[in-house]
Amino acid sequence: MHIAIAQVNFRVGDVQGNTELIIQNLDEARRLKCALVIFPELAVTGYPPEDLLLRRALYDQIQKALSEIRSASHDIGVILGFPQSSSEGLYNTCSWIKDGKEEIVYHKQILPNYGVFDEKRYFLPGQSSCLFDLEGIPTSISICEDLWSPLPARQAAELGASLIININASPYHDNKQMEREKLLKQRVDETGLNIIYANLVGGQDELVFDGGSMIIDADGLIVFRAPQFEEGLYLVDVVEVNSKLNFTSSISPPEILNRHQSIYRALVLGVRDYVRKNGFKGAVIGLSGGIDSALTLAIAVDALGAENIEVLIMPSR
Repeated sequence: MHIAIAQVNFRVGDVQGNTELIIQNLDEARRLKCALVIFPELAVTGYPPEDLLLRRALYDQIQKALSEIRSASHDIGVILGFPQSSSEGLYNTCSWIKDGKEEIVYHKQILPNYGVFDEKRYFLPGQSSCLFDLEGIPTSISICEDLWSPLPARQAAELGASLIININASPYHDNKQMEREKLLKQRVDETGLNIIYANLVGGQDELVFDGGSMIIDADGLIVFRAPQFEEGLYLVDVVEVNSKLNFTSSISPPEILNRHQSIYRALVLGVRDYVRKNGFKGAVIGLSGGIDSALTLAIAVDALGAENIEVLIMPSR
């Protein structure tokens, strides 16, 4: 079975633009004979939507988007995140859509409410796991913070899952990728599940999402990595041999970034998307001749291109 992880850069609030991006990746995955394409958390609205979620008109846009995506999902499965309004309240939701139908709906159970996260302000927690048949593989879904608690993975294992697909909008901070890898291995040790971890990429205001999607098998080995800070549609083959899932990919393993490389890449991506998503044409930088302004200029040029930077030489001793 061919699957595709769509490590995509969405824009908060641009439901129509995000939908077009989803369908483009969906069409490409179908062309590549994939059985499934996996998108990040809250892909339809972008993350974090924050108080946009309080606008009733948003949900008309979401329903229109879901209708378009369902229509485009013939002959392929889609794992997709979006906010779902119900009579009880609002849920952070993930669906498995196949051949135009929503086959499975899952609600995020563990809502983060610390640091940059404020999900309890908007969402109700889900109460249960789910299980579906993915080309003969018993599969469950979870969303981001669900993996930081042992409960949802344990629920999936108790239902009989051998694979859990976890969709994410996990922001970058120093050493975050090592924290994720340690966490995933811990969940595997506890449950024996194979885990597909699909993460968002891109800058959104003060947040940077670094991608770094990965797959860890039931032995606790990382068998696939997508690059950090790069968009892409990443293909993986899944084969079941003697009741064990084997994952292979023709994609070359990405460069493992050291601490300084990852911090610099995060700064470049954050600047690029802040300027691009807010519709600015470029930047003006006051250059004093010191190392701070020199580094700022280097980041700006790498993010936006030298042709989009105007430099003013400032008086200095």
